[in-house]
Amino acid sequence: GTAMIDGHMVSGAQNIFFAQLASKSTTQFSVSATRFMSGKFPFMIFGLPGAALAMYQCARKDKQKEVGGLLISAALTSMLTGITEPLEFTFLFVALPMYVVDCILAGASYMLMHIFNVGVGMTFSGGLIDLTLFGILQGNAKTHWVWIVIVGVVYFFLYYFIFRFMITKFDYKTPGREEDTEVKLYTRKDVENKKAAGKSAGASDFVSALILRGLGGKSNLVDLDSCATRLRVTVTDAGKVDQALLKQSGASGVLCRGNGVQVVYGPQVSVIKSKLEDYMDTPESEQTDMEAVAPPSETSPEPVETEKKKDVVLSSCMNGTVVPMAQVKDEAFAAGVLGEGIAIEPADGNLYAPADGTISTLFETKHAIGMTTTDGAEILMHIGINTVKLKGKYYQYHVKKEETVHKGDLLVTFDLKAIQKAGYLTTTPMVVCNTDEYKAIKPLADGTVKTAEPLLEIKA
Repeated sequence: GTAMIDGHMVSGAQNIFFAQLASKSTTQFSVSATRFMSGKFPFMIFGLPGAALAMYQCARKDKQKEVGGLLISAALTSMLTGITEPLEFTFLFVALPMYVVDCILAGASYMLMHIFNVGVGMTFSGGLIDLTLFGILQGNAKTHWVWIVIVGVVYFFLYYFIFRFMITKFDYKTPGREEDTEVKLYTRKDVENKKAAGKSAGASDFVSALILRGLGGKSNLVDLDSCATRLRVTVTDAGKVDQALLKQSGASGVLCRGNGVQVVYGPQVSVIKSKLEDYMDTPESEQTDMEAVAPPSETSPEPVETEKKKDVVLSSCMNGTVVPMAQVKDEAFAAGVLGEGIAIEPADGNLYAPADGTISTLFETKHAIGMTTTDGAEILMHIGINTVKLKGKYYQYHVKKEETVHKGDLLVTFDLKAIQKAGYLTTTPMVVCNTDEYKAIKPLADGTVKTAEPLLEIKA
């Protein structure tokens, strides 16, 4: 807009503000000129630090110290200078709905500042430095800057409670909430790289395309989730599910019950789910004709000399009572879809390493753990049936991924009584995932067993 100041016609909002700032005749700054500036102060100085506090308090206890250092610096940057990128791009990267809420609250801030006739301008952004220079030092009579503080305090609590609710309710992976992910805040470059990666993956991910087609197409999916070993999918029409296609994608088994479908892939399922979700965000996922998605070209691999397997004896991973795998009340385990093995009904809440080896797989929900023995046997221990739904409650890991462990080392503790009280069976299968690489899997015990007693013989 334009304004007449000391006999001169001035154009442009910022030019008008600074002309008024230099004029001795100014009794109140133009609210019309500053309406696209004043609105920044409440959410940049007060609101986003509230969001930072929410993210800090929602982080895992063992990562709060690391997260706190990052968030304090980001919050202070927003408060002092109005630079919000590290915080706002973190919303955009990990949880778009949180960014949408941020945009709505930011828009409301501009509206409120205009309603309360706040006339504070700025040079760069809506931080405390500009508020002090162009609001506080100019006097409340000219700028009505006090309203920024009043609305800002309300915004701090709004951001804090809304963001804390969203993070915990929808389990958004804000910094410090992932088990094995690097603690960091995100930038514009991270968001752009994620988009680029999604596009490139969508053009070449034949396996994801195969899975999606096997589930009846994107439009047939109602819900997509996973546990330690399988995709758990709810579909609109179970008749559209093609089990043959799903097995071509690498699934070792498919279980259908009503509109619920479980596709068994083993411990690598979390990677498969992640790639499938990325693929579903691409235009290629809308295609229903599999011929439109070219499979990767096959090249003859050079012959690799495989190491000869050795016999392995696994000790009991917990104190309890032996349960034959066929009697486990889970179709995938009972049918041996995940591999052969044995199960234990635990007597206490401790799970130990059944052999020397390396931790190969940890899960966010902590209800299962995978390890590879020094002799090459791939072992999965799954504490309870359907306990993925507990989302990590009552479980605690005592090892890290790729950590070397010895037979008898404590791997996981869990609250046995609390899990049972929540209505879940605690039967714990111990499965040899690479069963097909061995001649036989033979139980060595029945009845009551104690930790470190021989339980399972794997014949090479």
